Amino acid sequence: MSNNKNNKFVKPNQDYMPDGDSAMLQKSIDELGLSEFTSSKLKAVEIEKIIDLCRCQMRHMYKIPGMNKKSVFEVLKKMQNVGLDFKRSPVAATTMEEVEKQPNQTANVAANANAKAKNNKDNKKGFKENKNRDNKDIKDKGNKDTKADKDNKKANFEGKQKPENKQNPNQNQKDKPAQKNKNDKKSDNIPQNKMSNNKEERRQNNQSQKNFSPQNEQPKRMKVNSYELDAFINDNESSKKTLKQEREEKIAKAIKDLPAIKNPDGLYKFYRHGKWGYKTENGKVIIEPTYSEAFNFKEGLACVELNERCGFINKQGEVVIPIQYDTACSFSEGLASVTKDDKCGYIDKEGNIVFEFVYDAATSFENDIALVKKDGKWGYMDRKTGEIRLR
Repeated sequence: MSNNKNNKFVKPNQDYMPDGDSAMLQKSIDELGLSEFTSSKLKAVEIEKIIDLCRCQMRHMYKIPGMNKKSVFEVLKKMQNVGLDFKRSPVAATTMEEVEKQPNQTANVAANANAKAKNNKDNKKGFKENKNRDNKDIKDKGNKDTKADKDNKKANFEGKQKPENKQNPNQNQKDKPAQKNKNDKKSDNIPQNKMSNNKEERRQNNQSQKNFSPQNEQPKRMKVNSYELDAFINDNESSKKTLKQEREEKIAKAIKDLPAIKNPDGLYKFYRHGKWGYKTENGKVIIEPTYSEAFNFKEGLACVELNERCGFINKQGEVVIPIQYDTACSFSEGLASVTKDDKCGYIDKEGNIVFEFVYDAATSFENDIALVKKDGKWGYMDRKTGEIRLR
């Protein structure tokens, strides 16, 4: 039951005001020049004015009973001819007042993000200066000896014992590491009370630095939302590749590395100056680009489109089946599905009608079976007998 409810067409929000000429929006859909079939389907769901179309998304069109893909794209094209379009993405606001507030809200978010990023930067700078000043004070305090420390140091040096490894005047260059050991023992002469005091001071100061948290201080690593991040790195954004650009480059490289696909018919379609034509694998043009759309050759014929009508040509570029159909598919097993006056049928390579134009939709044959739709029901049709078995 829930699926049927979701598939039912519901007229969209009437408070939404689409962009475009207000006078054109209030006109009847008859002004678009739609076909009688498409116009009747729209009016059946109370879509009478052009503004009603602009309030719909394209996906809403498919929920209208009887509307097919061809009719939906017919509506889209007619709307674009007068500078209008479907509602492309859902709008969070449901009223015009909320819609008008959105740009201001976006600007406020960006301004707050810039201010917050600047405060974070100033706080980090102040934290670094305080840390350097504390370290300097600790160093100066540690180097300043008290009178008792000086007396202890003097007494220690007066009673200093001779080192066990006395340096030989004739000592070779190889024995120089012993001198290093002698110098290392200087640390033993430092009074133990001073070492312990300095160590304790360092430990306390390090702990105080860890606990240092002035007001409004932020951690060194901050979590920011997308608005703050965009505002903070806006200057460098243009110099960095986006994820989409990197993905497109990888796809282009992968396609370039693929081996060339061999066409059994020997001709390849190509695009030039907004038109399609055909050439050989070596690049020799056989059929000049004159068609608005073209399919690859299959079974010796290719489906082409000219002036919004479809037909078939041979490898010499000759029209063998008139360009008169609304849509058409490539030949498969000797038959091709074509559409005329919103109904589908099948023709052979001479253009003769094999199965009449009575189907709402029809696919190409494969292993003598094609999927067709008639009277709102789908079924499998046998190519040899024309018998349809419902799904």
